[in-house]
Amino acid sequence: NNYRVVLGDLQFRRCLFAKKFLYPDFWDNLCKFGFSREPVDRTLSQFFHLYYTDSWKFTIKSMLKHRTITLIGRREDYEFDQFLDLIDQSRNSPSNFSPSSLSFQTHTAPMWDDVKGEDDDLLLDYVFRLEDFNKGIMFIAEKYGKTYEPEKLSLYINKSKRADDKITMTPTRT
Repeated sequence: NNYRVVLGDLQFRRCLFAKKFLYPDFWDNLCKFGFSREPVDRTLSQFFHLYYTDSWKFTIKSMLKHRTITLIGRREDYEFDQFLDLIDQSRNSPSNFSPSSLSFQTHTAPMWDDVKGEDDDLLLDYVFRLEDFNKGIMFIAEKYGKTYEPEKLSLYINKSKRADDKITMTPTRT
């Protein structure tokens, strides 16, 4: 998803958009695959990115500053609760721009909406774990008779620094 390209009713439905408008005549003949990041690591990364990046207007930090959400105490765990609540509010909102912003919703959107069809069917042929990137690319390359040389691939995988430090976030409410 890219918050700079708004697709109206098909926002957060990129595969369905591609199927309907970009490749309607040969969608079924394409090899469609994606990579999914481990959900807990992805959520922690989203939180710390949005919370500590000053350039984002609608981060949890700025929402606290502008009193859009209220905080009793300044503990990161409680702020993580607020982050999870804001994701829930955003998912239940009829607007892509409320209660936070489109950029917030884009960063926190679940993968499933992006890869499902109108009948909630999976529109991808394969989904690989991001941690298995090379194996996934190798599988696709071999399936289509291509060669793949991982050592020639320049790849940056976004990995939460917090996950490397073994820092965990625990919601304060159950």
